[in-house]
Amino acid sequence: RMVGQIGSTAEGVIRREKCPVMIVNPHLIDPDVRFQRILVGIDFSEACECALCFAGRLAKCYGAKVFAFHMLPIPPYPKYTRRDYEADRSRARERLMYFCREYLEGTDWTGHIRGGAQPHRALLDRAAKARADLIVLGSHTRRSQGKWYPGSAVERVSYRANCPVIVINDPEALQPWEDMQASLNK
Repeated sequence: RMVGQIGSTAEGVIRREKCPVMIVNPHLIDPDVRFQRILVGIDFSEACECALCFAGRLAKCYGAKVFAFHMLPIPPYPKYTRRDYEADRSRARERLMYFCREYLEGTDWTGHIRGGAQPHRALLDRAAKARADLIVLGSHTRRSQGKWYPGSAVERVSYRANCPVIVINDPEALQPWEDMQASLNK
């Protein structure tokens, strides 16, 4: 396989399956994973909203803490000042708190924002700092020449992560869980 990319089998499963997909790398640091510290990548898209919903449900099941993380893109031009960054960061923090509120209600969670240019590196750094034992990502699959491909952040994080990564690739994948929970609550 190419360095920095997940294998073709894992990519094929992510592309084709309509259920959450867990990727566990061979260099897993702790094979006795307990899902007590869950990192979820947030870019305010529908895919990330589904990932956040899934992470919130897992956190409730396992009594885990959730680390909601957003990387604030830093424009590569010299007129972007520290003051601009702080204003953007403040707005992103408000948006993150609002975005997460409903899905993480009743769980232990914190929001984190960091500026950067490479989402996969920022996610992996935050996962290391949080000592995450699970990363949950929404896949921004894209269509190219008749085939679907996972987004580059999903590919790069999945390849390099020291903990399992769950990829949510279809918003409808969560519907069976909602139906199951509704029947259990009756």
